[in-house]
Amino acid sequence: MNAKINLTFYPVARELIWSNDLTKRNRNFGIGFIMLCLSLTAHAMEKDETITLTDSKKIGYAMALNKAIDQASKKVTECTEKKLVFQEKCLCLYPVEISKVREKYEVALKNNPEWRDRIVYWRVQTVSYNLAFAGLRRQVEKKCEKN
Repeated sequence: MNAKINLTFYPVARELIWSNDLTKRNRNFGIGFIMLCLSLTAHAMEKDETITLTDSKKIGYAMALNKAIDQASKKVTECTEKKLVFQEKCLCLYPVEISKVREKYEVALKNNPEWRDRIVYWRVQTVSYNLAFAGLRRQVEKKCEKN
């Protein structure tokens, strides 16, 4: 009894047609779609791979940038809390601090080009640090309006 059964179901409320053939096409599409997603995810993970620093000179570049970010962040946080301007514009109120971040960012990338758009992780004694260079790049490239 090798008869092929072609099931068809017609729900009245939804007016959908379901059959074995449609299910097979959907399953094949789903498998292809999942494979595409997995390959894109693998590529993204490869690109966004975290770089762990152990060399003291590289840690020095990262720490200098982190320190500049901390100083600018304190100013921007104060501006945001006091509501001096719209939150998005707080960054522009502190050109000296922001230029210091840009300078340290450029020095770090000049000496470590593999950090571009990557996450850098390091430890100093018991404290762990992370810098996400993709996010930093967007902030550093942001232009402020001239008043």
